[in-house]
Amino acid sequence: MGGAEWLSLLGAIAVTIVCKQRPLGVPAVFIEKPEEVRGEFESRTNWALVLIGAAILLGGIASAVRIVTHLATGFATVKDIFNDIGVFIVEWWKERLSGGTYDGELEKTQAYIFVLMLIPGFFMVLINLGPFFLHRARFVAGEHGELTVKRGRVETMVRPGQYAVVAADSSSIEFKDSEAEPAAVEVPTGRVFSVAKGTRVEPKVIVAWLRGELEKQGYAIERRTPQGMAETSWIARRPV
Repeated sequence: MGGAEWLSLLGAIAVTIVCKQRPLGVPAVFIEKPEEVRGEFESRTNWALVLIGAAILLGGIASAVRIVTHLATGFATVKDIFNDIGVFIVEWWKERLSGGTYDGELEKTQAYIFVLMLIPGFFMVLINLGPFFLHRARFVAGEHGELTVKRGRVETMVRPGQYAVVAADSSSIEFKDSEAEPAAVEVPTGRVFSVAKGTRVEPKVIVAWLRGELEKQGYAIERRTPQGMAETSWIARRPV
């Protein structure tokens, strides 16, 4: 690096140290105990991961368009495409294993392998953007276990003991009239933030709070996953 790059790096390090030693703003307050779950909460989309996933997805789409164009114009055959992918993988591994002493000349391939970026890009966008459409909601946790779920201008009150079945996991809580029926009300638990405090609340804290309220109503709790996930994944049934 040149002098300017070193100066910029040292400046960035200095700013980071100063910010670490003298942070501005009020101290962050985290909700870490079930009994502290009170007030209004909202689910938030991780836009950084959405943008990263979109970039990867676009790279895969560009590679797919390139492959289709080459096939349509006769520039390459299906065999050529698979050969190019195989060569890229082999040469890339040779470069990694050689510690940088071997040049696989990857720039001379057609890089058809980048079409595989469609898979992780699609799932990154789906997983991170899906909650924006499916689970985005605000909810208010009351003093006596009641929930007020807000979706747009629609508010739904969920009272303790109102639903026969309550199913919870690390992404949402579903309230049902019976196990066979779809959820009548759904509350997000993944990437949930306290509106008042501005800090994130772990799913296990929200789920533990609701579980405690349901146990007070006599619900029978049954875990749905192995022991390690029992605290966030269970199903509760109202006593008959």
